[in-house]
Amino acid sequence: MNVSLFMARRYIFSKKKRNFINVISTVAMGVVGLASMALIILLSVFNGLEGIIRGLYNDFDPDIQILSAEGKSFHYSDSLQFILQEIAGIDRVTGVIENNALIRYNGNERVVRVKGVEGNFVDNSKFSDNIRQGEFVLTKEGLNYALVGGGIQYDMGIKIPSAFQMLQFWFPKLITPSTTNPTKMVEVLYLQPSGIFQIEKYYDENYVIVPIEFASKLFGYGNRRNMLEITVEENRDIKDVQKQIYSSLGEKFIVKNGDQIHESIYKTLKVEKLFVYLILSMVIIIGSVNIYFVLTMLIIEKEKDISILKSIGASDKLIFQLFMKQGLLLGLFGAFLGLLIGVSISFVQEKFGIISMGIQNPLHSAYPVKLEFIDLILSVLIVLSVTFLASFLPAIKARKKFLVQGL
Repeated sequence: MNVSLFMARRYIFSKKKRNFINVISTVAMGVVGLASMALIILLSVFNGLEGIIRGLYNDFDPDIQILSAEGKSFHYSDSLQFILQEIAGIDRVTGVIENNALIRYNGNERVVRVKGVEGNFVDNSKFSDNIRQGEFVLTKEGLNYALVGGGIQYDMGIKIPSAFQMLQFWFPKLITPSTTNPTKMVEVLYLQPSGIFQIEKYYDENYVIVPIEFASKLFGYGNRRNMLEITVEENRDIKDVQKQIYSSLGEKFIVKNGDQIHESIYKTLKVEKLFVYLILSMVIIIGSVNIYFVLTMLIIEKEKDISILKSIGASDKLIFQLFMKQGLLLGLFGAFLGLLIGVSISFVQEKFGIISMGIQNPLHSAYPVKLEFIDLILSVLIVLSVTFLASFLPAIKARKKFLVQGL
């Protein structure tokens, strides 16, 4: 007599199980469900944080950055400009001079990072969106101006507009041992602040952006540059353009894309995300251990029923499939509910921003969340793998049960 899997399942699990087994089954599903929910939510939060960081840095950093492999600066020659003009995909090249300098304003002083940029920097629409006060202007009607970080403005009490107060820039000159006149030891230049930008704490508290001619005179750079900032054309692959630049310039230059500029930060986020995945996977494993105990107790309780099924023709394979599917149902039902709730919470937070970060931030008031399909796949894979292993051993034991004396 052949016994179908459907008939065998109805026979084994139709009788009322003990309350203790019911409780453990519910606990097992609950633990797997909660861990699955927490896993997808936390992975989405890390995606959201990474997205915020990328967005903040991308407003200030270029698509591609070119630096000298030897020394802090290089000569920006006509031949170098010609090489870059011939590379397909480059929309804009901006020469940059960066160095530290002392600034003074209305009796206050501090050391800042002065970034001198070429005129096409004002074409950067991403940066212009972060001007919180004043104008996005570096040169106007023959006069030079400075863009000041919001942290520097707050610290030094800089007012916009500032018609009667100028920013003083101090930088030591290269002097000879015979120089005795103090006025020749320091370069002092003046600029009027035109606007205040607010992007990210480090930039806001350290950077002042000025025209490159002003920076070149202040630091005595001439035609040398610290770096070149490349803006890539829309719909162009940044990494592909990066490879073209590197192959054209050779090993004398370092060519970085946006991710490589802040590589350490992104690596830290990925490592933290990996540890969260591993820790919550351990919680799922603990929940699946309960599935193992549930199936083991079911086998002990149903020894007589298993023996009856075998005596009427049920195969070892059928008994194995019976308990294997029961274990998978317990784990997958809990995981499905957990993932469904986790995805729903993440989706609602991503779209409506219900949960606040609890800080006064005009850029991002809601807690950042971003759902990614790969995270859902990884969550499902860990649940499937762990539940399968938790069900496999009890199912192997079940097919070996054949207690004729218990009939």
